[in-house]
Amino acid sequence: MTFQKREMMLIDRLEPFLAELDYSDVVLIAARGSKTLPYYAVGYDGELDRWTFVSLGRLPLGNETPTFLYLICFPDWHGERFAKVGIGLINRIREHERHGGEVLHMIELPRWHARIAETMILADRPVYRPRTPLPQNGDTECMPWDFGLKLKLDRYLKQAVAKAH
Repeated sequence: MTFQKREMMLIDRLEPFLAELDYSDVVLIAARGSKTLPYYAVGYDGELDRWTFVSLGRLPLGNETPTFLYLICFPDWHGERFAKVGIGLINRIREHERHGGEVLHMIELPRWHARIAETMILADRPVYRPRTPLPQNGDTECMPWDFGLKLKLDRYLKQAVAKAH
């Protein structure tokens, strides 16, 4: 399959996902024809009153790009307790552990499925922002402690796989 065909198939898969983002005026930004530049979505976040970029990664974004969907709790982050959902490679998870995070759950899956699941979780969870930001700017994916301890990633995975296909 040609690169152009793969790119068009990716864009077809991204368009329904853009509608799931909790922003207004969402558009896809892509360096069409580039095999190395990333794809982004940009939309207006009314809660924060600013435009927000969401990295969607580089081609390929299918099963060839494995990543982890993870849930980490922070029992004592500068006197606060909360949980955080995220996606990334193992080194990102280990960095959270070095800063006191404890992994509650992590699942390896295609990056595409992880992005959809994370977006659905973030839309469902009560918003929590720690007073002291996390070192990797992950404080936007945080949630109250009790909510995080009850969160079932598997429930969102099934929905994400269904949306991706």
